[in-house]
Amino acid sequence: MKLSALSNARLGAKAERPITIPIALGDDGVIDTPCVVVPLTAAQDAEVLTFALEYARARGAEPKEGEPLFDLACMVKTIELSVRDVDSPREAREPFFDGGTDQVLQFLSRETIVFVYERQQIWQDECSPSVRRVSAADLVDHITRIAEAEDDLPFVVLSPAMRWICTRIMARLHLASAEDRLPSLSPIERIGIELKTLQEKQR
Repeated sequence: MKLSALSNARLGAKAERPITIPIALGDDGVIDTPCVVVPLTAAQDAEVLTFALEYARARGAEPKEGEPLFDLACMVKTIELSVRDVDSPREAREPFFDGGTDQVLQFLSRETIVFVYERQQIWQDECSPSVRRVSAADLVDHITRIAEAEDDLPFVVLSPAMRWICTRIMARLHLASAEDRLPSLSPIERIGIELKTLQEKQR
C-alpha cells in the first residue's frame, strides 16, 4: 500500500522509496543494486549547498546554480545523503554510499547521477502535501507556457515532480484522444480528470 503525501510528510526523513541503481563495478560490469531514497531535511539541504559551494570554488568555477560543477556537486551530495542501504534496519537506515561523495563519483556515471538525483527529487516533492494541492488550472497554465515558449525555461523551472505530472498527464491525454475516450470535454476538464486519477494513485 502506498503512503499518502500526508503520511509521507509526517514521516519526514523516514519516508522512503525503493529504487534500483546501476553501479559500475569495473571488471564485474554494471550491477543493478536495490536501495531506498529518503527526503532530505532542511539541515541536509544546507549541507548540500555548502558542499557545492566549496566544490565549485576549489575547481575555479563560479558557485551558482547553472554552473556545471556546482550542479554536479549538488546532485552528488544529495545522493550521498539520501540513498540508504535497504539491508539496514528501517528505523535506522545506514548510508548506501558509506565512502561519501568520492564513492558516488567513482561508481556512478554522470547519467546515473542525474537519474538517481531526479528520482530523489520527485520523491522529495511527493513527500510534500503541496504537490497534491496542484489544480487542473495550474497544470493548464504550466502546459500553456511550455507550449508557447521559445526556449526550455518554463519546463526546467518546474520541480521534478511537476515535470513528471505534466508529462504523465499529457501522455495520458494523448492515449485518451487516440482512443476517443474523452471526446466531449474541454481541455481543462480532461486535465482535471487525469490529474484526479494520478493523485488518487499516489495515495
